[in-house]
Amino acid sequence: MKKIGMSLLLFALLFTGCQSSKNQEEASNQKLEEARLLAEETRWEEAIAAYEEAVALSPDEGAVYLEKGAAEEQAGRLSEAIADYQKALERMPSDAEVYLKLSAAQIAAQDL
Repeated sequence: MKKIGMSLLLFALLFTGCQSSKNQEEASNQKLEEARLLAEETRWEEAIAAYEEAVALSPDEGAVYLEKGAAEEQAGRLSEAIADYQKALERMPSDAEVYLKLSAAQIAAQDL
């Protein structure tokens, strides 16, 4: 009987963890979608704020840093864009788009 109780407890803990992870992923996806809509409307500062929330929810997602960097670049925040492109590169080292955006932002920063 003790084994059954421990098994049920373990299952409950694992299930709760999975639900929490799934809820966090859904919240991150919602924030990411909100950020994209704001970026489409060229509301860069609001988009950046939404991207920051998405990053907080999914700090291992390279694509979020890439999109946040693009919004920062559009807002003229080149040093922040470069930092986020570098974070994207750490998470997506084989993605050519990251290299292109990082290089372009670094060149643009030198021209200032």
